[in-house]
Amino acid sequence: MAVFFVVIMMCNCMAVKATEAKEIPFKITQLEDDPAADKPDYEVHINRAQNFTVVYAQDAMGEFTVPVIKFTNSTGRNNWTPLGSYTIYEKYSDWKLMKGNVYTQGAVRFNHGVMSHSGYYYSMDKGSLAWKEFNKLGQQASSGCVRSAAIDSLWIYNNCKLGTPMIVYDDPNDPGPFGELHTVKIPEDSPYRGWDPTDPDPENPWREVRPILHLTSNGANGKVLTLPLGSSIEDVEARIGLFTSEGVPYTTEDYDLEIYGIYDLSTPGQYELYVRGFDLATTLRADETFVLQVIP
Repeated sequence: MAVFFVVIMMCNCMAVKATEAKEIPFKITQLEDDPAADKPDYEVHINRAQNFTVVYAQDAMGEFTVPVIKFTNSTGRNNWTPLGSYTIYEKYSDWKLMKGNVYTQGAVRFNHGVMSHSGYYYSMDKGSLAWKEFNKLGQQASSGCVRSAAIDSLWIYNNCKLGTPMIVYDDPNDPGPFGELHTVKIPEDSPYRGWDPTDPDPENPWREVRPILHLTSNGANGKVLTLPLGSSIEDVEARIGLFTSEGVPYTTEDYDLEIYGIYDLSTPGQYELYVRGFDLATTLRADETFVLQVIP
């Protein structure tokens, strides 16, 4: 059976009555308050030597061997991020004040002062990103925490519940599953450089210029892609394209795709695909969730 691996992006907060608003405390230490409480169990592996993170789901035997998603990050310079096995035991639902009077998003604590979080900001304003530090993603740069792009740190926050294992290891040779990652870089002359280009905030000005993922007409309906049983990963890729922000289609030589999640093209069913599209010239990144229907 051919099994392929993809990602689920959506936050599935705890169900509450329609007439009630679930109040999430700033510091989350109880599973009942965790927006990821109903998510599947995951295990997070952070390769300190190569500065990437892979999240694994459980296989049929209950072992964490199924790769789900992969992120570029920055661990601590001079190997200041300690190696070892830890668990998430605190999460922060809003801006987290950090050492040096800077702020981060999507912060989860797993080893005393060591957290996973976004790049840092000079104030509680999403337009105050330390963009030169953001551009160091993929190399050691922090004081010990694990930094990621905003959308990636928020994936950890929204999907990895309290108690999730976090394993920090060194392997300078093995690239891990999914191959080499693309990394977004912010141009020095960009008028939007104070914002993280990946931040899903609807006010993000990068929305004006970053590319747009879409499904081609063959087998597609909105954000639902329908393929027959026995299709290949190449069939999936062929039906996902990229537009410029003006709606002009990219040629296949000018963009690349990263497709994540868990799906099986040999088994009928409905699956979620999390897709990244990269403009190879500008490194701008688009993120989208699609539904894949595999039919007999």
